[in-house]
Amino acid sequence: MAAPQRVGPAVRDNIEYRERLAVPWYWWLVALLFVIPSMEAVVVLGPQMSRRPSLWVALVGVAASVGLVAAVFAPASRTTIRVDRRGLRIGALSLPAEAIGRIRVLDRPTTRLVTGPQARADAVLRLRPWIRESVQVEVLNRREPYWVISTRHPEQLAAALGRVASRS
Repeated sequence: MAAPQRVGPAVRDNIEYRERLAVPWYWWLVALLFVIPSMEAVVVLGPQMSRRPSLWVALVGVAASVGLVAAVFAPASRTTIRVDRRGLRIGALSLPAEAIGRIRVLDRPTTRLVTGPQARADAVLRLRPWIRESVQVEVLNRREPYWVISTRHPEQLAAALGRVASRS
């Protein structure tokens, strides 16, 4: 006799699309390659270290450097885009399905225009600098005119939003 299967929240909520906007590994590497030597230069070449060199002080500097990079990048890596029957959720923000209007996939140049010179101050922008493409969602019956969301898979996100909006 087979054990009963547990139904997780993903099945109950009928998730159409899910994406985690994690910082890419090469950003971590570049940050560490910049921060660690900078911290070590301050620690090793600093006035106290030149008189009494210590391996422990240098290791604490390295640990502080790694901690600094992690403190900056870890929160940015936690953001998740989720589209389900209830609508769109990005981190703590949510847009109900009935408020989703027209959806437009934006390429790199258009993303730059819409989020730069042509951006509206009352728009919601959920952007990540390491992701250059995005989706623009027109918002119905709310204060903000539109949302622009960075995504690695703009066509898939737009399709999922279209399916959810058509059901509401």
